[in-house]
Amino acid sequence: MKQYYLPATVTTPEVNFDPDSGLLAIKGRVIPNDAKEFWTPILDWFYSYSKRPNHSTKLVFQIDYFNAASAKKMLFLMNQVNFLHGMGYDVSIQWNYSSSDTEMREAGEDFSTMIDFRFDFEIIDPMHSIAS
Repeated sequence: MKQYYLPATVTTPEVNFDPDSGLLAIKGRVIPNDAKEFWTPILDWFYSYSKRPNHSTKLVFQIDYFNAASAKKMLFLMNQVNFLHGMGYDVSIQWNYSSSDTEMREAGEDFSTMIDFRFDFEIIDPMHSIAS
């Protein structure tokens, strides 16, 4: 399976899903004009990945802002990762946020109550990149 990479735009995040390492990273602003059009290839890729996943999968979010339509798709993706957890795979979510962004911290806390596996929070500075 090939890596899925999508560069960031003004309205969409950088998406970097590496099947070999199991690191799935989404970084940036998530306000696409058409959420279905943006998220469908990402969710399709994950569906294929889930047939033969890495033993360990880490979904990393470093989001500046997201809209309601994308929140639904992000939760759907988290629930798909939850299925891997149910099949015995080691899975986790890392929610990166700026120390000054309490709304993003609270959004992560809301998401964390809806899943059954490890959900970690990491404070980052604005120049920090997603780390494995």
